Amino acid sequence: EVEFWFAMVKIVAILAMIATGVFMVLTGFKTPHGVASLANISDQFSLFPNGVMNFVMAFQMVFFAYLMIEFIGVTTSETKNPRQVLPKAVKEIPLRIIFFYGGALIAIMAIIPWSYLNSSDSPFVTVFELAGIKWAAALINFVVLTSAASALNSTLYSTGRHLYQIAHDSPNRFLKAIKVDTLSRHNVPQNAIIASAILIALAAFINVLPGVSDAFALITASSSGVYIAIYILIMVAHLKYR
Repeated sequence: EVEFWFAMVKIVAILAMIATGVFMVLTGFKTPHGVASLANISDQFSLFPNGVMNFVMAFQMVFFAYLMIEFIGVTTSETKNPRQVLPKAVKEIPLRIIFFYGGALIAIMAIIPWSYLNSSDSPFVTVFELAGIKWAAALINFVVLTSAASALNSTLYSTGRHLYQIAHDSPNRFLKAIKVDTLSRHNVPQNAIIASAILIALAAFINVLPGVSDAFALITASSSGVYIAIYILIMVAHLKYR
């Protein structure tokens, strides 16, 4: 239920962005950079404007936005009809990515030519400010905070169940000692979730480690690299055993 409302905040923000873009394009809205138009998307087009290597280096950060897609496999195990729900969810994911990610990108670049976008500013804030919403920064900060809470909520749900499964199948004495292989009276891996929450909380101390200037970039880059390897192994295993 909590995740539903967290997700709803993000969806409403993206839909508002797309709707704003459509309105500005249809009305020929004037911005400091010209007139909102679909022509802005291809204006001064360049495939790799900052070089191929910069594109490759940025790929890990972009890939980070698509992590936890396998989350649907964990959640469907607790649904009433997993055989019906899982195929439907898998088929809907590409469509949702195209609509929400692609739609938002098209809306932003139609309003502001990509060459004028500043990496230090939020394009969402910029677009909403152009639309006359003075409290756009506060709005987007709220969306970002709810998105972070949503990600944390999903992570605890997923990691707790993964840890429970590992502990249940493993002869590791430490895992047995802290009882992360047990379920609560509501059939929830409560101890595994608590252990996951403690580890996630300890990860915050990475910010104060000497030599770490950007903990967020470190975590996103390292986790993306690991997940890329995991996804490749999953695909190889799927092709091998299908």
